[in-house]
Amino acid sequence: MSSTYNTRGLSLYNPDTYKQLSVEDRKLFFTVQMSLYLHYKKRGIRSSAEKDMLEDLLSVYWDEIEKSGILDGKSIDEKLCICSEFKIYFPYTEVPAYLRQK
Repeated sequence: MSSTYNTRGLSLYNPDTYKQLSVEDRKLFFTVQMSLYLHYKKRGIRSSAEKDMLEDLLSVYWDEIEKSGILDGKSIDEKLCICSEFKIYFPYTEVPAYLRQK
């Protein structure tokens, strides 16, 4: 009976399974937050610098979410709700027309 318990315990703490869940959760978080950013911005990402800034900003927030464990053990619907309600204050600065490359 103890061998069954040990096998179940090992499957719960399989590092490969945890890494896969973490990668999927990260993709979900980035997708939701980028969608929100684009929705409020009303236009696409216009430069690689803007894209890099967004990825860096979201990575900082993701690191904190992952450390907190707030998504651990949640269903996909619960994760989606948490990710969409998470507030990130994106910079919405417009570059003046004379500074844009043509």
